[in-house]
Amino acid sequence: MIVRAVTPADRLDDDDASLLLYEGRVVKLGPVGAAVVDLASDPLELESLTSELERRFGVPATGSTAEATHEAVTALIEIGVLERLDDPSPAEENA
Repeated sequence: MIVRAVTPADRLDDDDASLLLYEGRVVKLGPVGAAVVDLASDPLELESLTSELERRFGVPATGSTAEATHEAVTALIEIGVLERLDDPSPAEENA
């Protein structure tokens, strides 16, 4: 999967959260979500994103870094913060 961040109209960051302003809405992200957006400012493969998030934040308390990254990316795509640049495989569409 290849993803890229959708550029917000404006962004406000502090230590605990980032607020991203899009037309008609504001999205609040925690540190991991903000890191995903920063890392995906240019198109990025999911595997590269997973490796960098694990380097920055360590391994999640439960599950794998790959699972956690996939879940986060999927959620960010659903709310319009990330866009997917490649076509999903039939298996991914049915998952």
